[in-house]
Amino acid sequence: MTGRLLCAGLLLPLLLLAAGPPCRAAEPAARCKVRVVLARPGGGGVDPAIREPLKGYLAGSFGTRYDAFELLDTRTLEIEHGTRGEVPLPDDSWLRLTHLGTQGEFIKLSMELPGVKTLIRIRDGGLFFQAGHRYRNGMMILAISATTTGKTTETPSAPRPEPREPHGETHEGRRPAR
Repeated sequence: MTGRLLCAGLLLPLLLLAAGPPCRAAEPAARCKVRVVLARPGGGGVDPAIREPLKGYLAGSFGTRYDAFELLDTRTLEIEHGTRGEVPLPDDSWLRLTHLGTQGEFIKLSMELPGVKTLIRIRDGGLFFQAGHRYRNGMMILAISATTTGKTTETPSAPRPEPREPHGETHEGRRPAR
């Protein structure tokens, strides 16, 4: 019996060493909802399929230039940490989102479109707009919301401020702001 206890006493530390260091809690998956909206001037109002709060955010953010908003598509992606999801867009291009993890109450994503690759941070349950792509006599707006906790307030994430340039230097031919 003593031999078995001695053997078990020697094996237990070896088994613990073989198991490796304790694992960190896994990052939760990000549930991303991508709505593709066509914004156009010339009237037409807001598509009834676009509900609050998105309806109000579109009017507030883009309403001085566009007064017609049409929902073209809605896709939901469940993206595990470190993996990428892809959404086809109406113009035969794509949007790719890679879940890079969380930072406090923010979800970090790599966002790729043809010719564009950037890092974005969306408040958990928040909303991010990607706009500027011309499409069908208007502009395609991507309304991207993300959550890891299940809450969906869809509060817009504040845009990052433009990088400041050192005093007296220009960037790509622009003059510094005065």
